[in-house]
Amino acid sequence: MSCTKHFLGFTWERHAWQRRVAGADTRWFVETDKWGRQVTLDHVTCHIQYECAHCGAIRAGEECGCDLARAEVCPARLAYLAKQPAETPAISA
Repeated sequence: MSCTKHFLGFTWERHAWQRRVAGADTRWFVETDKWGRQVTLDHVTCHIQYECAHCGAIRAGEECGCDLARAEVCPARLAYLAKQPAETPAISA
């Protein structure tokens, strides 16, 4: 189905954009808390794209970031991870 409409010489696009994750990365940072102790913080960064549900057009998105606890329940990130092949462990001789 085309999302481009033509009427009386006018042309416009009307997409049904859906948010999806195109890439995800987990980073660990060592920071100092208010008592001077070093703590490790987990941070997840995802690259977001928008895909039209009707025609499949893709629009560039942005980067979003959150802590690991929130990323574990993010529906867009979970859908991305479900599509990724499972990592196979390296065989050492």
